[in-house]
Amino acid sequence: MARARRHPERHLTVALIDIDDFKLINDRHGHGQGDLLLREMSAAWVHQLRETDYLARFDPPDGRSMVARFGGDEFAVLLTGCDDENAVTVMGRLQSVRPDVTISVGVALWDGTETAEALMGRADVSLYAAKDGGRNRIVARTTESPPA
Repeated sequence: MARARRHPERHLTVALIDIDDFKLINDRHGHGQGDLLLREMSAAWVHQLRETDYLARFDPPDGRSMVARFGGDEFAVLLTGCDDENAVTVMGRLQSVRPDVTISVGVALWDGTETAEALMGRADVSLYAAKDGGRNRIVARTTESPPA
């Protein structure tokens, strides 16, 4: 946020990702398989992100994207220099890594003044809109992708 304040032309966007029906995966196949799926998904997502994007970690030691769980089966992605429209495109790439596993995504573009908590809260509202809209969707303030 400090960098984005110094360079307002460089957008800052947050996306929250939730694996759809993850509880059912754990219930049907066990927690070990659920944990394996989380690791596989996050490893695949890293390869779809730009080197300037971060998945729930803001300062990876090697300068590449890193993946960490935000909570349960939720992940957060910090997209630097990316507006909400382009963030939807990036999240679409993540959505396509495993056609047999669907994800819902909420996107929020930082307004330049709000707190990190407020930004995350808006991304969370977008995520719930994606889930309420039928899951397997990407929802931003003004943009929603069609279901795959």
